[in-house]
Amino acid sequence: MIFNTIAQIIAIAVIYLIVMWWAYMQTERWGLPSFLQFKPFSCRTCLTFWTLIAAYTTTLLIGMTYTAIGGYILAILNAIAMKVDQKQKTVDVNNYHIDKE
Repeated sequence: MIFNTIAQIIAIAVIYLIVMWWAYMQTERWGLPSFLQFKPFSCRTCLTFWTLIAAYTTTLLIGMTYTAIGGYILAILNAIAMKVDQKQKTVDVNNYHIDKE
């Protein structure tokens, strides 16, 4: 029983790390094919969130309930964190002061 729970927690982490790496590479490095140039594929946050949801739904379908529930929570928290990070790194044009000489 305890081994099963530990294995499911490890599965949450492994799936998360693989999807985060893949989504980063797909949106930032490799580029997307022309037929995928729309959301949820073009936005890293969206691609990560929906891929995590799909992966954890698959674990639910094969009977790994704890992995699915923990994964859903992790996917939601990760999407919120990525959105907050994106807003903090975005410069508002109205608040950007350029010195004119």
